[in-house]
Amino acid sequence: MGDGDGTADWNNWTIATTQLPTTGGGSSTAMFLWKKSTGELDLWKNLAADADSDGIPDLWTVSAGGSVTANLFTNLSSTAPATLARITETLATD
Repeated sequence: MGDGDGTADWNNWTIATTQLPTTGGGSSTAMFLWKKSTGELDLWKNLAADADSDGIPDLWTVSAGGSVTANLFTNLSSTAPATLARITETLATD
């Protein structure tokens, strides 16, 4: 995944995230990316997705071969690991 300027040199960026309220009482994630050497400041918004509508953000990954995986988290706890379900499908290229 490329960084703010497409060079993939993540070690040269400072990253900060925040939760923003959304209509309906939910929230979304925004991320600031700052590259000190150039002064570039980027804002990425709406990073979290709740694929299964359970109120817990889920993580999507896409492989180089076009496989898309939804990583669905449930049972979040500060004392035990979360439950993770994975659903993978292949992107159509036609």
